[in-house]
Amino acid sequence: MQCYTHTLPGGASLVGYLREETTEMPAFNPRPAMLILPGGGYAYCSSREADPVAMQFLQAGYNVFILYYTCRGQESQPALRWQPLIDAAGAILHLRRNAAKLRLDPFKIAVCGFSAGGHLAASTAILWDAEPVRQALGICAELLITAAVICALYIVWQMWWTGVEAERAQNETTQSVDWSDPSNNGGTVTIAKAQEGDAPVQPKDAKYGDLIAQIYIPRFGSQWHRNIVEGTTLEQLNRHGLGHYDTTQMPGQVGNFAVAGHRNGYGQPLGDVDKLQEGDPIIVRTKDYWYVYRYTQHKIVLPTDVYVIAPNPEDSTANPTKRMITLTTCEPKYSTPTQRWISYGELAYWAKVSDGVPKELATTDSSGAVKFSTTETPSIASRIGSLDKVVFGALVVWLVLFIAAAVAWRWPVLREIRAGERRRPDASIYGGLLRLQPGVAPIRWLLLALLLFAAAAALFQWGFPWAAANIPFLQQMSNFVAVS
Repeated sequence: MQCYTHTLPGGASLVGYLREETTEMPAFNPRPAMLILPGGGYAYCSSREADPVAMQFLQAGYNVFILYYTCRGQESQPALRWQPLIDAAGAILHLRRNAAKLRLDPFKIAVCGFSAGGHLAASTAILWDAEPVRQALGICAELLITAAVICALYIVWQMWWTGVEAERAQNETTQSVDWSDPSNNGGTVTIAKAQEGDAPVQPKDAKYGDLIAQIYIPRFGSQWHRNIVEGTTLEQLNRHGLGHYDTTQMPGQVGNFAVAGHRNGYGQPLGDVDKLQEGDPIIVRTKDYWYVYRYTQHKIVLPTDVYVIAPNPEDSTANPTKRMITLTTCEPKYSTPTQRWISYGELAYWAKVSDGVPKELATTDSSGAVKFSTTETPSIASRIGSLDKVVFGALVVWLVLFIAAAVAWRWPVLREIRAGERRRPDASIYGGLLRLQPGVAPIRWLLLALLLFAAAAALFQWGFPWAAANIPFLQQMSNFVAVS
């Protein structure tokens, strides 16, 4: 025998006893179900009309369920009205929706009641589609649909909109500094000469949030390049894409230039890190210099394995002799990041920005002209800016249309309902919202669409960022990428 419990939306408790599954006669596994409604004058649910009765039906081959429906408890409490009937209808609906899990035949559900439970059983048989029950169950369905839509919007926000915001922040950061344009505004460029000897270190130091470098990885496509800012907190990684561990070395310096970035969401700067191949260039550009690293290997470690960002990650107890770059991100990609994906590279050469661009970032057209290969252009979505203007703008348009339509159509309809000349509509969340909008049908649908659009934009602007930062489960899904 297997026990089962479930709490219905109204607070009623459903307790079940399921017979064991049989392998010899699989056709008998979907068993008929018996729903027992104990008596008690709607003041309580009698124990003697619950388990003792259930065991008899269980022995007879049923999967049995006892509904402890809503009761008054005390005579001083207000009348229950339709709530017990809503509980019973909800219990039957739950059994049918979960028939496979509960190993029952959804078309063979019987109801057995005693005293008040008998009255409730009879009422359920003839009033299962009564207006209050139908409305209550309809509202529950609407709430479930709303929850599903919000979950879908959260995924869209995390996988797409966070990338839009990161792109906008990156563009703003790039425009805030006076770095030269390596593409020379789309014109012909020259190949920068590879320099020998010790590489210059730039910048010498940086403040939290400062732009210290830009990174180009041709393996990720001609559209790919990202900013690197100082700091690896989620504030920096979520806004700017890549962050530099402030305890590690700077570009060109002997030791380990270590960087962290998201693998999905927030622009997923390292989303394709698993595609890197040995020898692939990883190019870092500071204000005046290019540093061309070559990818060497990767490893998967625990978040606590901080040796990977040590000056000498090969032997954290020895002094560094190489000029390395380390990229850290989450692993696995689309799940709670329990590990970190670590990618290593070593400096091949350096060059001056004033001399041109590295050969790894140059292409030659049919006429022999050399051009900068990275052709990233800002997306239209990244130019929208903050959604707070969108939210307030939609609400202003809605308010103007609402007032105009209320004067013309809504107020006369309300007068007819109050006078009894027009039927009061059924209770419904979205139906109610639609009916609250004044005007003819096209205007009401337009007003409702504006409200829902404003609500979705508000979730993107304020709701989802707060949830991702404060709800533990969503915090785990935010893909922490740094080692610590």
